[in-house]
Amino acid sequence: MAVVVAKVELKTVMDASGMAALIKAGTFAADEVIAVIGKTEGNGGVNDFTRILADQAFRGVLAELGHRSEADIRKIPMIWSGACDGVLTPHATVFARDARAGPASHSRMAIGTAMSPALLPEDIGRPAMVENVAEGVKAAMCDAGISDPADVHYVQTKTPLIKIDLVRDAESRGHHVACEVHDSTGVSTAPPRSALRSDSARSRCRAPSRSAKTWPSIHRSPRRGGYKRRRNLARLAGTARAAGGLHCRGRRQGPRQGATADWRHHVGRTL
Repeated sequence: MAVVVAKVELKTVMDASGMAALIKAGTFAADEVIAVIGKTEGNGGVNDFTRILADQAFRGVLAELGHRSEADIRKIPMIWSGACDGVLTPHATVFARDARAGPASHSRMAIGTAMSPALLPEDIGRPAMVENVAEGVKAAMCDAGISDPADVHYVQTKTPLIKIDLVRDAESRGHHVACEVHDSTGVSTAPPRSALRSDSARSRCRAPSRSAKTWPSIHRSPRRGGYKRRRNLARLAGTARAAGGLHCRGRRQGPRQGATADWRHHVGRTL
């Protein structure tokens, strides 16, 4: 499958017109969008509602211009970070994937996304969360058509924070959360790295293996106020044979020489 990466500006908090224009121009179809990463003009705090508004705007465009159900659109990973201090412009990077295929003799960029199984509040920051994230990463590998962990070059996760309502939920069932609410940012962002080093995540998509692997660059962000889901979002980039689009060339990524999975060098291109 070919990957299309496009960066669009957010002119207002709820502006998704840039993505809509690309869809209408035929750059990619609404139903081909598989993930969005964006930066909004909010304050980045727990009370930053701009992420919710941007999320609603982008999902609204996909619903209006596409044919997927509301439930399917809700499953699309959209990772938003608030606060654009200084000269940073609010923007979003849109990832789309179409059905074009390439020759099996070459490895090209492949992207996969997944949402992990539901996570209980008392599991945040604990070993159960490590396994939960690992399951999400394996699912994203399968979605990208990647079977060998050595072909994974970049992983981004979005993890939930502990909030007052989650503390009360856990205590109502006789459990306790791992830390105080204000300490949960560090606690929530640590398990993804442990998950990628675990045997569970290292196992191949279809053929489990416990051999040691060199793992990719990892970016993990906590999910702050307004995000009600208790699931971990995972998006990864790597290389897979027979993937469509252009042969990616660039700096070496990971243990293997060849096609680069660093999408930041290819914004605006079909990969």
